[in-house]
Amino acid sequence: MTEPTSQTLQQVARRGRVRTVRAALLATLVLAGLAYALADSFAAQGVMLGGIAGALGFWSMSVRLERVVLVRPEKLQAVATLWTFYRLAIYAFFLVVAYRLDRENFHGLLGGVAGLLSTRFVAVFLAVKDSKSGQRSADAP
Repeated sequence: MTEPTSQTLQQVARRGRVRTVRAALLATLVLAGLAYALADSFAAQGVMLGGIAGALGFWSMSVRLERVVLVRPEKLQAVATLWTFYRLAIYAFFLVVAYRLDRENFHGLLGGVAGLLSTRFVAVFLAVKDSKSGQRSADAP
């Protein structure tokens, strides 16, 4: 069995990243429709904002993880902390916007949190599904 090259690993990581973000955005659309039907438009808008923030944060994190091998070991902690703050700033911005949609009932904020978490649930679901089927998440069509 041959050892995978870094180019092959980057392609696999990219396919997995694209697959997860697509599934997360699809789940966000479904959740937004449910939120609109069950609650109101503020909740649906919040779910959309949170889902977009979750997808952007996931994309940013996965791209930066590919680059972690290029960072010198003595700078790794500082770089990882900076990347974490960057991702959290994305989340905070979108959640503040979602909060401002409905300041009385917090439906926008609750929807934003649900949308944000949907990306995590989708990523975990795909990882568990692929581990049970014996394939990598990036190898599936």
